[in-house]
This record gives sequence, structure tokens and C-alpha cells, in this order.
Amino acid sequence: WSKAQGEGAKVSATLRADGAVAVERLEAEGPGLSLSGALEMDGAGGLSAARFARVAVAGALDGALEYRAGGAAGPDRLRFDGAHLNLPALLGGGAAGDAGGLALQAALNAGRLRLSDRVTLREGSVAASLGASGAIKAQLSGRTETGAPVQADYLRAAQGPEASLILTSPDAGGALRDLAGFDAGRGGALRVDARLRPPSGDGVVQGAARIEGMALSGDSGLVRGLAAASLTGTFEKARTGGLTLDLIEAPFRWDGARLHVEDALARGPSLGVTLSGDWLAAEDVLDLRGVMSPAYAINGVLNRVPLLGALLGGEGEGLIGVTFTVKGPSGDPQVAANPLSALAPGILRNVFGGGGTAPAPEVGLDEKPDK
Repeated sequence: WSKAQGEGAKVSATLRADGAVAVERLEAEGPGLSLSGALEMDGAGGLSAARFARVAVAGALDGALEYRAGGAAGPDRLRFDGAHLNLPALLGGGAAGDAGGLALQAALNAGRLRLSDRVTLREGSVAASLGASGAIKAQLSGRTETGAPVQADYLRAAQGPEASLILTSPDAGGALRDLAGFDAGRGGALRVDARLRPPSGDGVVQGAARIEGMALSGDSGLVRGLAAASLTGTFEKARTGGLTLDLIEAPFRWDGARLHVEDALARGPSLGVTLSGDWLAAEDVLDLRGVMSPAYAINGVLNRVPLLGALLGGEGEGLIGVTFTVKGPSGDPQVAANPLSALAPGILRNVFGGGGTAPAPEVGLDEKPDK
């Protein structure tokens, strides 16, 4: 916080100096600032403790704050309990752990915990431990705007710039809707394991996501296209309002502008899908290609036979598999399939799916034919 030139602000303090210096009462008021608390100093004049009944800085935080220096007894300790906390504003855009040898244990609790411009958690909490050597261990938890519980565990060793992150939620559909803008999922359990490189390097995040028991619902072009091509999917969608996916596994790489998935797998009673391609963040556009195995519960049985399964294309594919593409805005992409690839063995489908010089024409799956 800083006071702009010409704006009024007021600071008042009551000091005590009877061997040890203390600020028994410290109050400040100004545009976007309000605080009331007390400070304690050690014998060398350094800060040993601070207690604020309320610290309110516009856009950053609003709540009670307590700090106690550890000294030789251990790490410094920081606790915050309040209505609002903006983590990016608190960190000032710097990388976590760039604290210059500071050893700190922090417990932060906020009714609304802001993580980014578009993500805020309700009933959010952060428990973090920063070592003087640079090691960081932190756990973040809370509920998304629509109530999905999420937890993130972050770990960075003292040596090496990379960090690990594990993100979990018992409500995959809700977490993806509020954290990533994907609103077609319902239910399921989510786990993401990722490695993070620092922004001072290339900032790449690489890992794998796993979802168990999620249903695809809604009336997006993606869901309509998958249901239409899966033989039994149209019936399932009419009966249950969606498509059930027993398992989704998606290796990914995120560089800040493009999310790339390679050989992602999704399977359920009505269909099996393998998928590769990109999501371009700035344009919010999908460019994906894959193979769909209709009626996967029956069609994919032969995949379990050694050698034969590899010839049919591997897990997520079957005896009947259709190559397809997903292109366009993520909210309503165009799904198109290559009908001539349906009866080709999996080992040859890349030819029909665009690997050859003259690929077969594709048919839109979410459009009705003229005749």
C-alpha cells in the first residue's frame, strides 16, 4: 500500500520504553488502508511480535494478523484469519520461497481466498513451511465458487528449481468447471500430478491428470458428437442426461499459452476415446484429434487379448474405431469423424485419420445430413 500525493491519511501510536520498546497501540487510516494493532521489539531493536486485530488493505487482505519471530528457538510464525486474502497481491508476483533465507511457518485462513484473476476459493486455508535453505512445503484447501472441495499439495526441495504439485478433488466436474472453465463434467474424483518449473526459467508445467467416474452432460457440440458416434451413447444420453466415463487419463504440458495433451484416454460403457492435441488459451480454441471406439464395453473386449489388443490400437480403442477431430471454440467445438476408418485395424487408423496424403472426407457428428 502507498499513499498517493495529495490524499489524506492518519497514523497514531502509543509507545512504551521501559527497557524493552513496545508500540502498545498502532492505528492507521487512509484510502484503501485500515489497521489497528500492537508491536513488540527485542533487546536489539528488532521486531519480535506483531498483533493486529484488523488489517485491511484494499484488494489484498482483510482480517486479523499475528506474527512472532522465532529466533534461535525455531522458525518465525505467521497467522492470518479473515474475510478476504489475495495471495498474488500478498506475494507481489514473486516466486514462492524467494524469501532470502527466511524460515517461516504460516497458517492462513480466509472466507474468500483468491488464487488468480479468475479463481477464488471459499473457506480457503494455506498451511506452509519455508526453510532457510529454500525448501517449501505447503498445503492449500478450500471450496470452489460452486462448492467443489479441492486440495493442493506443493513441495520444493532445497536444491533444484523444479517443484511438485498434487491437486485432488472428490468432485472432478465441479473443480474443472470452476478452475478450468469446463462445464460439461459432473461428479467423479480428480487427481493431477505435476512438475512445475519456475517462471524465471521456461515456466512449463508438465504432468498427468486422472479422473474416475465422471459423467459428461450438457448440450455442447462435443457431448452431442460423442453421443451420436458411440452407437449406445445416444440412448445413454437420453436415459441419464449424459455419458458415463469410468476413467480419464491425460498426460499434459502447459507452457502458459498452450495446453498440449498426448495419448489421453477416456473410456466408459458407451465409448472409448484416445486423444491428442492442443488448447490455445488466448483464443480459447481446441485443435484435437483421436480415435473413438463405439460401444466400448463390448467393442473393447478384444483389447485385453495380448498382441491382438496392440494391433487394434491399444487401450481406449477396439475392433470398430472411428478417427475424429475436435476443432473450434471450447464452448461449442465442431466434432467430425472419418467414416472410412471404422473397420480399419488400429495399427492402420493413422492413415485414415490424416497420416496419408489423401485423407477421406469427414462427417460432422453434431449436424443432421441433408438426405
